[in-house]
Amino acid sequence: MRFRIIIGLLAALLVGYSIYWYVTANQARSDIAAWIKDQQAAGHDISYRALEVGGYPYRIEVQVKDAVVKGHNGDVAWTLSAPHFAVVSATWKSEHKILFADRLTLDMGTPGAEGQRLIAEEMRASLVSDDKGDPARVSVVADSLTMEGLAATVADAAPGAQVVPIAKGVQFKDMQFHWRAAAEAVREKGEADETGIQEPLAWQIAFMSKDIHYPEFADSPYGPDIKDMSLVFEMRGLGIVPGATLKTIAAWRDQGGTLELTSGSFKWGKLDTKLSGSVTLDQQFRPLGAFAALVKGYEPLLDHLLKSGGIEHQDAATVKKMLDQIIAADTDNDGRLRLPLTMQAGQLMLGPLPIAALEPVVRP
Repeated sequence: MRFRIIIGLLAALLVGYSIYWYVTANQARSDIAAWIKDQQAAGHDISYRALEVGGYPYRIEVQVKDAVVKGHNGDVAWTLSAPHFAVVSATWKSEHKILFADRLTLDMGTPGAEGQRLIAEEMRASLVSDDKGDPARVSVVADSLTMEGLAATVADAAPGAQVVPIAKGVQFKDMQFHWRAAAEAVREKGEADETGIQEPLAWQIAFMSKDIHYPEFADSPYGPDIKDMSLVFEMRGLGIVPGATLKTIAAWRDQGGTLELTSGSFKWGKLDTKLSGSVTLDQQFRPLGAFAALVKGYEPLLDHLLKSGGIEHQDAATVKKMLDQIIAADTDNDGRLRLPLTMQAGQLMLGPLPIAALEPVVRP
């Protein structure tokens, strides 16, 4: 008798859960239909060959085949397409969604300019929303990220056309991008660290990649290929959001806003560097800040500056002698030289060495 009661309860639970799953799946279908309707009302064109909702019993899984979304942002027209992608969420945790795409392609273009294409291979993404439905955490990983056909310049464009300036032939392997809002960040808003009181934490970003190919660097002293790169940023101060105006950016700067590089490293040819520091903007909206850098393999940079006329022979000899003395007295276990990296008055300085001019991040 007791066994029959247990079996009956389990059967009732199974039936109840099955009903709950099918109700949730139908709600997902309704939400997708409503989203498509909203996007079409906003001027976007959405098409697909097949759309299926499944995943019983543990999850809600939306499978879409040959999906194409077209839209425009001002003069820039764009098309997002994927032969197949899936969106998965647990039935009890709908605020967390996981996306999969074998190949995701974004095409962009303006009238009279060459088309631009961004391709992500084997992309996986995780999106966590807060109670209001706003993004709280975003993670994107891809086996490779490639930019193709992006050589358009202002000279290529028709009169009056706008051009999206992205480099051509750039590729990232094992790419990772992570973003989280202040509420999800490691340090709480307004928390002090060893450097003292800071502006409120707005968000954190981490970017990592291997085997980066950037053709524009072909003439640099280290070549077009970066073996490894890792960057972790914190935005301090409020107001830097997508669509921020010059006025809000200036207010962020004037109220003490900073972009903190909490950790960074890259291996680029012979160059092996680790750095951390803080940057803001000067009155001309050029980068202004200072970093502590550990640098190994600086010699090709000196040779390049010497050949290009960036420094005189006598200055190069003096700088090299000084750096050799610092190396003998102050290096880490891997032989990296400790050097200050500063951005001031429109110049990027590595120790005493001017290595690049800095342009305004935004134009007044």
